Amino acid sequence: AGGLPTPASIGDQRVGPMAATTPSPSPAMTTLPRGGTGPPLDTWLGIRPHEWCEPWPWVYTYACHKYVTCPVWWSIIVGDVVGVWFIAAILLRQRQQDKEVRQRRLAIPKAVRARRAWKSVAASVRLASMRAAKENRWEGACAWRNSWESVAKSRAERRDYLHKLDYNLAAVMTRATGPVMFTVVVALIMFETHAFYSLAVPWMNLDEVTGWWFVRIMGVFPARIFLNLARTTFTDPGRPEATDDDGGAKDAMPASVWPGCDVEMCSGSDGRGTRRCGRCGTSKPERCHHCKVCRRCVLKMDHHCPIVNNCIGRGNHRYFCFFLFDVTVACFLISCLMAGLAAKVVIFPSPKMTVAFRIHVLAAFLLAMLVQCTIGPFFIFHLRLVLANETTLEFLGRRKSRRKRNAKAKELKEYSRGVMENFVESCGAPPACLRPTIERCLLWLMPANVARLAKRSA
Repeated sequence: AGGLPTPASIGDQRVGPMAATTPSPSPAMTTLPRGGTGPPLDTWLGIRPHEWCEPWPWVYTYACHKYVTCPVWWSIIVGDVVGVWFIAAILLRQRQQDKEVRQRRLAIPKAVRARRAWKSVAASVRLASMRAAKENRWEGACAWRNSWESVAKSRAERRDYLHKLDYNLAAVMTRATGPVMFTVVVALIMFETHAFYSLAVPWMNLDEVTGWWFVRIMGVFPARIFLNLARTTFTDPGRPEATDDDGGAKDAMPASVWPGCDVEMCSGSDGRGTRRCGRCGTSKPERCHHCKVCRRCVLKMDHHCPIVNNCIGRGNHRYFCFFLFDVTVACFLISCLMAGLAAKVVIFPSPKMTVAFRIHVLAAFLLAMLVQCTIGPFFIFHLRLVLANETTLEFLGRRKSRRKRNAKAKELKEYSRGVMENFVESCGAPPACLRPTIERCLLWLMPANVARLAKRSA
């Protein structure tokens, strides 16, 4: 009822929209609940939980209160939980791999398994005989026995190598890092949103009507960020389907189960002209790649993003671009609106400003600047990829394998249909009245040679 606080009240004990209505904490609230005794809550850099954590949803408030109250202890607990999570992910992958090996063995008929076993024995005998014929230090059975043991040891080492290659510890750790990174990203978004509404909005000293509209309009950005983050994470990026002779879909079959395909040496085709993945056995259409982290093939795969805990492909690429755009714009607005408050905290600090308040302002401002400087160029890079109708994997492969001067132009002609058509394919059609303006802006963002090539190939 009293309106938003003034800039003079920023350094008081209460900062935020609830400053005028929430009473100051009592002495009982500033002590740890440890039998009525213990150090005050504001002994750690002068931080009071209500300054950093309220008002906000109860989950964020509870977690923030606990962490601010005892940061060292809760940091240890979080580290232990993350360590247990990584260990569980490693053990789960080991169990899953053993189960897959058993399923592959049982899926092959007994006659085929026996025929392969006899072929392996015959090959081992031939290798041992050839090795024994070249040995001059031993003669007779002794030389052949040592050759047989050497061949058996080499095959065992090769099986172990293939087992480790299929396990792929780096991919397992990356997959386990995904939920942790997703939780950290959500916490940082909530922290920035809370800092904006509890620090920047009161410092602007808006009147009641303007402040009401400003808060509602700016609330669109965190809503869009959370929406696009959820869409990117929980949307299937695209999965190819294996097809039978009649054109109908059928279940994917591992590469080692194909008829006539050896377990250790397998071809990339099923013998009928259909390209298949050598890892998961599914059909592999054009621009389809196998993700080692997700252990599946993804249509028009761009990359695997641990921040959103999902692959970026045909199904969720537009939501990923929208997420990058919303984060960039929101961080730009926060850094602009909090620049004056950050300068006042650093250059002209008030005696009423506590150390915790200064840390809060600088942390929110520097985090917004850091995210803006890192996510902004990343968004521009992905926007150019969208306008050229190519993925990150294709871009990196093109740079690596490009030898001729016009190699890039020849490859672009295969997928690009024009800047506007490429944009519509990935991000959807804009309103008809804004289409010419958007097309001019998109052509301005693209390099001159790529824009001319895309326009000529339309």
